[in-house]
Amino acid sequence: MSFLYRIFFQTARFWIGGMLLLVALTLVCATRGIIQLNELAETLRQDTQSPVGHPLSGFTLKPTWDNYLYETIRLFSLDSELARFSEYSGWVTTGRWLGAFGWLLTVLSVLIRLFRQRAAFSYVWLMTRLKQGHIIFAGLGTPEEGRERLAIRLSEQGHDVIVLEPNASHPSLDSCRSAGVICLHGSAAESLDLRRASVSRSRAVIALGSDDAANMNLLAGIVCELGSKDRSVTSLASETEQRSGSAERLSNQSDAKLPSAEIPEQPLSPIRPGNVALFQQVSEPGLMEVLKRHAWHRDRHDRLQLRIFNPHEMAARAMLRESVVGRTISQQQKILIVGTGATGRMAEALVIRAIKDQRIDFPDAEPLEIHVIDSNAENWAQCLSGRAQFLGNVSGIYSRNLPASRCGFLDVPDWNGILGEKFDAVFICLADESLAVTQAGRVVDAIARQASRLDLQPRGLPVVVRVREEDQGFGRLLKEARNVDGVCVRPVGLQDRVFDAIASMNPVVEMLAQVSHQDYLARQQARINSMPTEEEREQTLLNKRASLQPWTGLSERLRESNRDLVRRYPGMLSIPDADGRIVRRFHMEFAPDEIIDPRTPYSLNPEELERLARMEHDNWYIAQYRAGWRYREQSEDSDKASARESQSQLLAGSVAMHRRWLAEKKAEGRNVTDVEHFRTPEAITFNENMCPWDELSEGMKAFDFGIIQRLPYVLAKADYKLVESSV
Repeated sequence: MSFLYRIFFQTARFWIGGMLLLVALTLVCATRGIIQLNELAETLRQDTQSPVGHPLSGFTLKPTWDNYLYETIRLFSLDSELARFSEYSGWVTTGRWLGAFGWLLTVLSVLIRLFRQRAAFSYVWLMTRLKQGHIIFAGLGTPEEGRERLAIRLSEQGHDVIVLEPNASHPSLDSCRSAGVICLHGSAAESLDLRRASVSRSRAVIALGSDDAANMNLLAGIVCELGSKDRSVTSLASETEQRSGSAERLSNQSDAKLPSAEIPEQPLSPIRPGNVALFQQVSEPGLMEVLKRHAWHRDRHDRLQLRIFNPHEMAARAMLRESVVGRTISQQQKILIVGTGATGRMAEALVIRAIKDQRIDFPDAEPLEIHVIDSNAENWAQCLSGRAQFLGNVSGIYSRNLPASRCGFLDVPDWNGILGEKFDAVFICLADESLAVTQAGRVVDAIARQASRLDLQPRGLPVVVRVREEDQGFGRLLKEARNVDGVCVRPVGLQDRVFDAIASMNPVVEMLAQVSHQDYLARQQARINSMPTEEEREQTLLNKRASLQPWTGLSERLRESNRDLVRRYPGMLSIPDADGRIVRRFHMEFAPDEIIDPRTPYSLNPEELERLARMEHDNWYIAQYRAGWRYREQSEDSDKASARESQSQLLAGSVAMHRRWLAEKKAEGRNVTDVEHFRTPEAITFNENMCPWDELSEGMKAFDFGIIQRLPYVLAKADYKLVESSV
């Protein structure tokens, strides 16, 4: 669908040039045809044996430029005298057909311009009947937001994307159309426009508007269009605008069509065939909990699968991760936040996330000390303490009413500067990118001056800056900037985090994948630090350099491997006995207003732990086998051995190991037909862990045990707690 649309739009861009070229070709053909017919007519008049009454005998047309132009115009109108003599001249025949083609194109262009939207809607209707599974993009927003880049990136990844934009003169529409994005004039909140965009046959709808009320109207319209509910769908949008008591009102409605036994939420479930996923941005953090309790999100029997995410929270998680990348410090004790964002939500998400993560990782640590600079910092801190009362006294927030966009960090009263106060990280959350980058430069300058004046070392102090995109504009400027000794400026792109969540088709999966990778980095760093020799540590870092990267530095293949791990988490929540029967079961419960303690709920005895670890290894084996991984024996000189061995020899060894694994699984009664006769891919990765459980090294067994044991910690960092449910 997008491919044909891209061809049509690219052709339409050169419409005037194409028509001029068509006229020129017709003019050439008419010219050559007139000359050829005059020559034939003169030959007939001089030939005494020519038949009497030949049609060409009386042909006389003076070959002048005005005759050429006149006859060309008549060829386009299909009323030219030359048409009667087309059988005697190939040039006239060609010009005649070019004229007819030009006339047809002119009529089509007029009709398309007159009925452009009807033509676009008809095209979408036809193509979605041939192929369903497109993505609907609900509006491009303001040009400054740059949402069109996300739509273009999705189209470049092979998705069929349809944009519903109410502003027909939006400056980003042309760039979208040139990339193959189908642009329709309409509002995603209108049921008629949703129907014209074939929402019932779509795969997903993406709503990135910052107006929660508008997004709720869109949600209500989609529910109406899908026909999955019979109650009124307008009450929720009006309640969202008021926000007073909305949680209680919606919770009373949430079980309207559910059975008496509550259906646990399945946040990691994939999009079911025939269902429509709505990726909805939520600006108000409390609204996420309201929506997650509502039947629109919990009812697994309807066609709507609601995917809710808060971009500020996603950016806050990334900023906190960036503040510890490449540092030996494991625990932050004191941080500085410059600016609270346009509405204060960016700093709020950052503060709450930092406090929660510290209590999860270091439950007995001293309270985290947080300093906030903003022109309205004191009121912001009071509002935060009122909304997040569950935080209690686990942190200290020190606010300073200073203009964050103008502060120079040298003359701030009652403090000793960034180094003198011994901050572990600086976070710049200003909404204006240019001001944020300016303040980052001022922070670096202030640190350099304070280091010289106080004779202190910055200790690799990270300065993390929230920008729109990391590889564009200000983000790229910060990436390519030279860092002062001891200071590292790191940009975090808000749109990049949103795109990653949508690209994985589940924001919760993406969030947990990134948290899981960060947990992996922490465990590997602790393991490397415990090695006895420097040589051993360097060799381990060299062998694992591809995986020991921050999330943004990981290859897409390793990112997808982390997402596959998260998609296997539901299988780890059902505890089998020795005969394979489920004897205990847990489910994930969203708890954003709690500081979750992950140490107690997921208690496993050694036998249960080993059974789950075996299952995880088998599931990992199947996923990696389908991704092109094969077994190769690991030894000290394995690299030299693999250089001597041919590809066929390596594959022969891997096939033998795979057959042994298949025999073991079949003996256990497991169905493994999906990898029994799987074709060998072109790109192969050899790994010594592609073997049965009993042949794994003790180190890899311990790694699988760690995945199971760390599961409640990873879920807790995504605000999910484990609750044991009845079997």
